[in-house]
Amino acid sequence: MNHANRRIADDIVPLTSEEAPLTRLFYVISGTTIVDKNGDRFERPAGAFVGEVAYLTGQRASATTMLAPGSEFLEWSASDLALMSARSSRFKLALEAVLSLDLARKMSTSVAPMEATWRPELTVVTET
Repeated sequence: MNHANRRIADDIVPLTSEEAPLTRLFYVISGTTIVDKNGDRFERPAGAFVGEVAYLTGQRASATTMLAPGSEFLEWSASDLALMSARSSRFKLALEAVLSLDLARKMSTSVAPMEATWRPELTVVTET
């Protein structure tokens, strides 16, 4: 947390760009994350990381994400986190654990697109 920047979005804030290298990791405290992935647009509620998949895998961002105005978030430099992880195995383990827990929570509430067509009650609806 000592290395995080805490911000409130005055306007729409771009976080990641699909297929671009990840430079920053984010945690959304409040507000809405807008996600564009493979031509689909949807929203995710607060209380989750953004960029964790790219960070953990070392790959490019899998989606374009942005925050709605008024959203509060934390941001870290991905290269600083990698450097701290290289210096401390305990830090690396703790970071990977919290990111993995975030991914597990997202997966437990995810719905396959085809399933959403015949079970709309499973989809998360957010007010905009």
